[in-house]
Amino acid sequence: MHLQKAKEILRIDNLSIKEKRAYETYIKNQRIHQSEITTVRTDVEYEYEKKLKEAKRQEEEAKQKLAKKMLKYGEPIEEIMKETGFTEDEIMKMKHL
Repeated sequence: MHLQKAKEILRIDNLSIKEKRAYETYIKNQRIHQSEITTVRTDVEYEYEKKLKEAKRQEEEAKQKLAKKMLKYGEPIEEIMKETGFTEDEIMKMKHL
């Protein structure tokens, strides 16, 4: 790996001034492009995580509404646990709200 890097440095050293400027511009543009790709990827990942959290929040809210409605209609705790995935303690706390 070090030998390849040394060869690349020698190759660049042997370029004319015009070629070196063109090479440096190319490298700079490649770095900018890679930075832009990284930024876009990060933004997409952030938006995905945000939407995922919102979907989970909505799902949790829907399960709570279902549990409260089932409590209101006198459904057995075991049935509410089965339908919502809540523990008995979680359901009992809802009952007292």
